[in-house]
Amino acid sequence: MSDITISRGVRSNLLSLQNIASQRETIQGRLASGKKVNSALDNPTNFFTAASLNSRSNDLGALLDSMSNGIKTLEAADNGLKSITKTVESLQSAIRQARQDKSWQGESYAFTATSGTGDIVFTGGSVGTTAVTVAVSANASVDDVVASINGNSSLTSKVRASNDNGKLRIENLSTSDLTVTDTAVATTGTGGTIGGNTVRADLITQFNDLRQQLDRTAEDASFNGINLLRGDALSITFNETGSSSLNIQSKDGDAINSTNLGIDGLAPGVIADNIALTGIDNLTALPRMTRLEFESGAVLMTGGENTPCVIAGRMVAARYGTEPTAFPKAAIRLRGITAWVDRPGRISVGDAVRTHPPG
Repeated sequence: MSDITISRGVRSNLLSLQNIASQRETIQGRLASGKKVNSALDNPTNFFTAASLNSRSNDLGALLDSMSNGIKTLEAADNGLKSITKTVESLQSAIRQARQDKSWQGESYAFTATSGTGDIVFTGGSVGTTAVTVAVSANASVDDVVASINGNSSLTSKVRASNDNGKLRIENLSTSDLTVTDTAVATTGTGGTIGGNTVRADLITQFNDLRQQLDRTAEDASFNGINLLRGDALSITFNETGSSSLNIQSKDGDAINSTNLGIDGLAPGVIADNIALTGIDNLTALPRMTRLEFESGAVLMTGGENTPCVIAGRMVAARYGTEPTAFPKAAIRLRGITAWVDRPGRISVGDAVRTHPPG
């Protein structure tokens, strides 16, 4: 094959075409990779500087992701706390409703005084399974039996007796059935079962359901496997070396739940009681959130006037033959106040109490 001889001009054009092809490949590589320098052969200084910057960018991206997860975890805990706060308010509302309700069930029994003696036995209700016996003496009157029942310390705040126009009336101060057994010759027709306060029973069920809901809300307040309301620890790092960080955890790592908040489940018969106070002028007019501090350190927080209601009016009407609306009208600003326990403690008859108005 004979040699091909090309002129200087053609050779120059071929070299130019080769350079253009090489430059085109370089530009295509840069467009495909997005990098001006793709290897250390292209430009060692720029290549290693870019590699270092890319590595730092990845580190900062990981830190940003960690911060974002931390924010989401805090938001989940905050939403959980807001929901728990609303649940606690609902719990307080259920307690206040239960304390204001006085729809106790009762029965009135015919009574005839005789020379015989006997007993009236109470079981069930707040009395429990251990029977409490009240002796009825010979020739006892209705008032004598009433005094014996109300004076029995084992029946205090559990059973209440009264004289209902010559009949012996017994009220069940609990949410479960009370059984009354009559072995007393002096009474006739006393016995049977007195139902419990269904309104309070329903409110107790509502309270316990809300308490479980509070615990479930706390358990669900997690993000990415971390639940601050369960006592988990959250660590957020702000730089690559780890010298700047933030650790978040509940105090002592305790979980936020009904047990640690001191919200115990309610059993029938433990919702409330009545306290008679003397020496406080216009007690019913005490402002809401007034603190009543007793000698033992127990503190009650007032909830305002115990507004007379038609339910209580019907009970008064049934006993005294008045109109159901008469009591609510006559008892306005005279019925006392409601309150809840702000600080637990023992309250005894004769204890001094100090009032601390709000503000």
